Amino acid sequence: METLLLCSESMLQKKRASVSSPVVEEQNQEQEHERVIEEVVGPTPTPPPSVEPVEDTTHKADWIQIHFMVGAFESFDFVFSLHLMFVILGCTNELSECLQRREQDIIHAIQLVGVAKNRMQHLRSEGWNQFLQKVTLFCNKHGVEVPTMEGNYVTFGRSRRFVQNQTNDDHFRREVYIGVIDKIS
Repeated sequence: METLLLCSESMLQKKRASVSSPVVEEQNQEQEHERVIEEVVGPTPTPPPSVEPVEDTTHKADWIQIHFMVGAFESFDFVFSLHLMFVILGCTNELSECLQRREQDIIHAIQLVGVAKNRMQHLRSEGWNQFLQKVTLFCNKHGVEVPTMEGNYVTFGRSRRFVQNQTNDDHFRREVYIGVIDKIS
């Protein structure tokens, strides 16, 4: 700290003593500033030797797979399934934690099985609209295309020419949403 103060004072004295042009003064000031920094911090490190570029070993087939996977992750099917899994795990979390504890309270675990079944039944009978709204809001926020529920369901990566005669509502509500809940409860 004392070195810094001494250097600052010497800079001020030199500045007052010099009667040169503003450009020369600015250059002298920069040189003095660099000298002070070097005294306090130390010399600036030398840049590392240049690194040779790494050879690109990816193939066109890899890029096709990568593009397909990114598309799958950004599809409504994936977002829908992920949200459904999150909701179901939330409904069964308390039961799961109880079953993982060391003290095995069977009566409490059986009660939690009943609670989880009731939650699943409530989710099945009254939760669809709220669930779909939550998924749609998420998709809109993150730029994921939301299909119309009345339109034909097209599996991701398949051609529209080979679609089954099934609406998005049939697929997402009946097959996925209700189907998964029924298998659990």
